[in-house]
Amino acid sequence: MIVLVGGMVVVGGLLAGVGYGLTHRSQPGTTTYLALLVVLAVLAALVLAPHLTLMNEERVLELLLAGWMFASALWALFAFTYTGRGPAITRVRSAGLVALAAVTTSALLILNTVGTSNELLALALAPLLIAVLSLAVFGVFLVARAGLIDDDLPTSQSVLLTGAGTGVILLFLTSNLDVVVGPGPAGTVTLITLATTTGLFLTAQVGYDLLQTEPSAGYLAREVILDEMSDCVLLVDRQSRLLDANRAADETFQLTRSNAVGQTLGNVFGRSLEADDSLRTLETRNGRREFEISQSPLTNSAGEPVGQIIVLRDVTDRRTHEQRLAVLNRVLRHNLRNDLDAIRSFAEAIETAPASPETSEFGGRIEQTATELFELGEMVARAERLLARKSLEPEPIELPELVETLLTRQSAQNADCSVSLTTPRPLVVYTDKTLLKTAVEEVIRNACEHNDHESPAVEVAINRTPEGALVTIKDNGPGIPKQERTVLLAGEETPLRHGSGIGLWVVYWAVTRIGGTVSFSENTPRGSIVTIEVPHRRS
Repeated sequence: MIVLVGGMVVVGGLLAGVGYGLTHRSQPGTTTYLALLVVLAVLAALVLAPHLTLMNEERVLELLLAGWMFASALWALFAFTYTGRGPAITRVRSAGLVALAAVTTSALLILNTVGTSNELLALALAPLLIAVLSLAVFGVFLVARAGLIDDDLPTSQSVLLTGAGTGVILLFLTSNLDVVVGPGPAGTVTLITLATTTGLFLTAQVGYDLLQTEPSAGYLAREVILDEMSDCVLLVDRQSRLLDANRAADETFQLTRSNAVGQTLGNVFGRSLEADDSLRTLETRNGRREFEISQSPLTNSAGEPVGQIIVLRDVTDRRTHEQRLAVLNRVLRHNLRNDLDAIRSFAEAIETAPASPETSEFGGRIEQTATELFELGEMVARAERLLARKSLEPEPIELPELVETLLTRQSAQNADCSVSLTTPRPLVVYTDKTLLKTAVEEVIRNACEHNDHESPAVEVAINRTPEGALVTIKDNGPGIPKQERTVLLAGEETPLRHGSGIGLWVVYWAVTRIGGTVSFSENTPRGSIVTIEVPHRRS
């Protein structure tokens, strides 16, 4: 009688829990949790069957073992979904786990029906039973960790759920006790286990708002925040071997985790990444970019260092913006002021001096200076339009064809300047056409227009590289002043060191924006050599 009453109380409590839980169906894991309570209620009802002369005890224990498989599968699904840990649960995986329980149950019932010996039955079902049992144990571990280690669950709730999950696992043992204590006592022990498990579940559900708590939110937020960061984050051990990387690092450096994990940073990046006051120029999927590096120690629960977290922040665009402000500030304060002073001086001379050849010359100088100011303003506006674009537009470009068009146009504008092109054909690069065209065109224009040689000549050579192409532009003019080159190589202007114009800055900014580099050297016997590296900018 006690077993009968106790069983009915357990069944009633579980069904009441199902009814109460239907009001929270939108919460993660609720559907699986309610299905688990229904299965447990069915198991409790099975224990009562022999007392109601509906079924013999041996058959009940057999069905209890089959029901335990479904309960364990549902418990594992609930733990994975509720905590946000473990494998990502999709409909396909949920169906697969339930199918595993169904296949195992079917195999058990079929083999028992045909009368197979216990040894053969154990051998046939062992792999499936171990799989189901392992998933259930893993679910208990995840729930315990969510509360006791990660603090995503209140400790009391974590303890209750850990105990309830353990109770689900113990049903496997109690349903097999018949070989030791007999079917009757085994059923009683099973009912006690069910009652304890039910009490723990209902206490967590009603007393601690089980279905109103979302521990997965904190855990998933930490995962999402790391992957949503625009900065590249690397996790390394004490020997600087890569352990993990966020999505931004994977995409920026095209890391293949299966190959990169376990490798030292020196092997992965071709150089060390110790943090200091300087910047690091690193190869990325979009060419060379500049990064600021910061490092934080990673410690275990005992406070012992186990590795480092390295954050790489791409500052290429920020640096370019700062350079643009510095250059434009110099243009306004220095070049513009000097040219306006010159115009004022010429105008005053014309105003006070009698008509003469000198006054006519002053007028010509005024016109020339004003024209140069106009061209400077146009160049500034052009640079702003060019570099203010928020995103690039990579496309396949037949590089020899583009350069040949620019040379033909420049030759028409400067007929006394001879131009030549040496290049393999075809040679296609994938990059932003507007930026590339601007950079190459500006270098060619400077080489022709500022060439003081009696026979001005510009030679362009294009060479293929594994990363893209090199465009080398040689002239026989006066060469680029050392001060101009120094300013560009340093990447900044100072009150004591600045360039005279912005043409080369536009080249530098455009090439940097597409992920390439620009370098300068002296030609022999005179002139300059400008080399532009054009990388493939992958989509």
